[in-house]
Amino acid sequence: MSDFNLCELFETNTDTRCELDVIGLHVDQVDQVYDLADYDIANCAHRPLVSNVACSSHKQIFMSTLPKSISFPAIWFANIRGGLVSKLDEIVSILLANNVHIAAITESWLHQGIDIQLTQISGYVSYQQDRADGRSGGGIIVFVKGSLPCVPVPWLHNPSFEVMWFSFKACRMPRSVTHLLLGVVYHPPAANNFAMNEYLISSIDEFTRRHPGCGVLILGDFNRLHEGSLRAYPLRQVVSKPTREHAILDKIFTNVGSWYTEPATLPAVTNSDHFSVLYLPNQCPPRTKGQYLSYYCRSTDPNANAMLCHVLQRLNWTPLYRMNSIHSQVHYLFLYNLDVPVGPVLTIYKGHKIHC
Repeated sequence: MSDFNLCELFETNTDTRCELDVIGLHVDQVDQVYDLADYDIANCAHRPLVSNVACSSHKQIFMSTLPKSISFPAIWFANIRGGLVSKLDEIVSILLANNVHIAAITESWLHQGIDIQLTQISGYVSYQQDRADGRSGGGIIVFVKGSLPCVPVPWLHNPSFEVMWFSFKACRMPRSVTHLLLGVVYHPPAANNFAMNEYLISSIDEFTRRHPGCGVLILGDFNRLHEGSLRAYPLRQVVSKPTREHAILDKIFTNVGSWYTEPATLPAVTNSDHFSVLYLPNQCPPRTKGQYLSYYCRSTDPNANAMLCHVLQRLNWTPLYRMNSIHSQVHYLFLYNLDVPVGPVLTIYKGHKIHC
């Protein structure tokens, strides 16, 4: 089948609105579904896309649409320094203006005394991790668009660290990336750097053992966390502009950076001293180059064939008939008749196109 027909068949049988309905599932049920051996987002039930919030007058800074050829979500994250309820309208405006699929917020300062209904955004599913040890501040909340095939990974959760894990697997993923492991991190300035690095690396290892070839994208406020372990994994830190005064505290470590554009720093949310970061998928994703296999063959030039025919007619075949072994016959032809013009050896390169 030709490349064109394969592409056409792939586009015809792919449903870009396939998704996992996690709104009505209990956390244990989500974990059970995710741990199935044949877990595949392509087999999930279909439901209509969740309607967005009404149009906002917030100034549009970026606009990202998700073309059919792109499989990765648009991500926005920020350290808002508390006051989530009072800043929710501003956050909604940013999400709508930039068509954000996943929003990760650190230092949410939420606790059990705040009604969960006050922190919801229409069209998004929220997941939050508050501090349970009585300390004030900290906390993480993540908003995932209702139509997005992104589910939490509770078996990586450790209450000793402010980290949340998610698994993203769209219907159309590149062959080089089976899943996308998304980690949202808040690492307080006085926290144990060594313990955090050990936890992050061990969590990535555990997930990649279950899903070889997965992409990794870890983001958040890392403060003074040493980057050596993550960079040696190897993950690349892609945020290049300061996010708090002259320092880069809000970072992205990933091994799928080629599928995204350069991160953009946006203005800080009200009363926060951290710039927010917008990470958009690349609308011209990389294409894996074709692999070429080489093999050798004789030239089929008519002149060379005519010369070979002439020599074979003059060749003394009697010794060959008297030989009982094929190896002896080959030895006779190639060692004692070196002047036989069998044509030059050509190197042929055959390309195999690999679809991403």
